[in-house]
Amino acid sequence: ALDTAVPLLGIDQLHALTDPIGGVRGEGGKLAVIDSGIVQVPDLQYSDRDLIEACFCQGCCLDGQDEAFGPGSANDGSGHGTQVLGAAASQGVNASVGPAPLAKAVMIKVEPDDGSISSSDIAAALDWVANEHQDTDVVNMSLGTPDTFSGECNGAEGWLDVFEEAVESVIANGTLVVASAGNGGVHTEMSAPACLSQVIAVGATYTKDYSSTIGWGSGCTDVAPSQDALACFSNVSTTTEVMAPGAFVEVPNKSGGLSDVAGTSFSAPIVSGCLVQIMAAKPDASQGALRASLSQTDVFVNTDSGEIPRLDCFKAYEWLGRIFYDSFEVN
Repeated sequence: ALDTAVPLLGIDQLHALTDPIGGVRGEGGKLAVIDSGIVQVPDLQYSDRDLIEACFCQGCCLDGQDEAFGPGSANDGSGHGTQVLGAAASQGVNASVGPAPLAKAVMIKVEPDDGSISSSDIAAALDWVANEHQDTDVVNMSLGTPDTFSGECNGAEGWLDVFEEAVESVIANGTLVVASAGNGGVHTEMSAPACLSQVIAVGATYTKDYSSTIGWGSGCTDVAPSQDALACFSNVSTTTEVMAPGAFVEVPNKSGGLSDVAGTSFSAPIVSGCLVQIMAAKPDASQGALRASLSQTDVFVNTDSGEIPRLDCFKAYEWLGRIFYDSFEVN
């Protein structure tokens, strides 16, 4: 649950800081979530100023349109987007508080209720963020293709070009892009868009120790998995940048209650929320330094694709505060 994951990742230590902004909870930050939309449940209450909604979804926006903008345009039918935002930014009413509860949210619906997402809608959403919300800190995409790739997939297929161009237009503004690795249980390959070199790919670990045997729909089984162990459903590859809890995470659901969920879909927004709060506190940090900070941890996850760092948000924040000092030490 978030009440386990937040202290595990040092996020509670960041929340407790009084320097520089009276508690690092994403205040002043901006998180965009490209998903199925949002329902403003008690844990996700926003003013009109702090919540921006849009929809790019063929025939499934308001009144059957392909695009819609403004309040209510990102109404969440499936509930997935609400859960994803909850993992990043729950305000702690019913669910535990998430990493960035004070961040502004840009919620973009691209998923119809049946889950059949169009790559062109995702690209349109990214282009809209790049053009209309250039001050976005992080874009989270808890989605992916069934096709997987063994390494960086830039240029691997012609249809990937539209993803890559759209991602590049976003990161040109200084925005980081985070994507879930996928839940296919493939341990040497990654789905798109997570396989793109410009994207921070996030795999899933266990939140705590479990004494039982846990089977997954991807056809794999974990026997008494331990905290920080790879969840066997998680795709991983040499391009997986960081791991985070994804089995299990208790998040707000669209009915206003709580759901115990699992998947890389929920690991990714925990990383996104961490990055938003760090970027709000350290607005001058470069994209390269921010990505490098994700490897600052004492915990590494053993996988068939090598050891992958498990997020430690507080260590990432501390490291960013030291890198300039250390450079003067060396000189």
